[in-house]
Amino acid sequence: MPNTMTDTMAFRAAASGDAKAYETLIEKSRSMVCSIALALVRDVPASEEVAQDVYLAAWRGLGTVRNPDSFLPWLRQLTRNHATEHLRRFGRRDKKHALDDALAEAVDPKTRPLESLIEREDQARLSEAIDQLPDDAREVIILYYREGQSAAQVAALLGLSEGAVKKRLSRARETLRESVLELAGAAFGRSAPAAAFTAATVALIVAAPSSAAAATASGVTKTIGSTKWLAVLSSVALPFVIGAGTLLFGFLMERRRALDDQERRELGRFFLVQLAGISFFLVCMALTQYVESPLLLIGGGWLVTVVAFVSGFGVWLPRIRARRHAAELAMNPASASRHRRERISSLLGLIVGLASGTAGVVYALLKTGAL
Repeated sequence: MPNTMTDTMAFRAAASGDAKAYETLIEKSRSMVCSIALALVRDVPASEEVAQDVYLAAWRGLGTVRNPDSFLPWLRQLTRNHATEHLRRFGRRDKKHALDDALAEAVDPKTRPLESLIEREDQARLSEAIDQLPDDAREVIILYYREGQSAAQVAALLGLSEGAVKKRLSRARETLRESVLELAGAAFGRSAPAAAFTAATVALIVAAPSSAAAATASGVTKTIGSTKWLAVLSSVALPFVIGAGTLLFGFLMERRRALDDQERRELGRFFLVQLAGISFFLVCMALTQYVESPLLLIGGGWLVTVVAFVSGFGVWLPRIRARRHAAELAMNPASASRHRRERISSLLGLIVGLASGTAGVVYALLKTGAL
């Protein structure tokens, strides 16, 4: 495969089962995948094991990615999922284990003691530096030093703006002393995966069924899809019950005071629309773990929910109440004070709901690194 092959050409050829084209994709993305894995597992050998597993899974499921532009975002998320699963299954290597390995290698005549100890020292320095970095800066810092300190290249590989990369670099410099960061950066650079990583990974996938094997790809897709949707359902269950329960309580109180069947039907439609707004936003929140850039998903979902709530409680509900209020005022002018309390109560509920929801959105954006 010529070196002039574009990423799109390599992707399409690899999706058709061309292992040589897939090798090109590995060569261009190995630093990114290994850096994302290292940011989570904190161990260089383990991160490369995770990366090889990622490339093997990607080779089998490549046919499920329809758009070449979606390949890198899909690969990034696949890496994070595999690294998280690795931690769940094996945890992090403790310092005693690492020290025992270092001593064993130092006295082993088949190894080079000095180089082995230097590698262990680098590993300890890397692990300590990663622990101290802000969560959203780890991938950026590791990749930055592995990509020749090019913010533009890091931005392209991680799907971020160059400004966001520089902001996270600045945050890291505030967290770590410059001397510590320089030492860690040099160690990050030395630990970058070399051409041998690509060769070893390609050797693993040569005998593996490619994305062109329809039966395998279909099975992988169904399993991943089922797992994701189970995760979505479990993550939204509790907040949905709380939100829906609160809304249902208010609906039942309004329904008890309804003037006639017409008002009850209007209140029922109002309740369903507001429930749909809550459901839409919670699903958006749950899906953020499966997208590369959650800002648009969370912000857009919250904007739709805000519009639904403001128009619902500020315009629609007062119109539903209008006929009943008019009838009650005609019979008893003193009911005006109760009507005023109802309006104030609805307004306060809307303000508190929007304020707490906005705080939750900001917190979610901060946690995902979108802000």
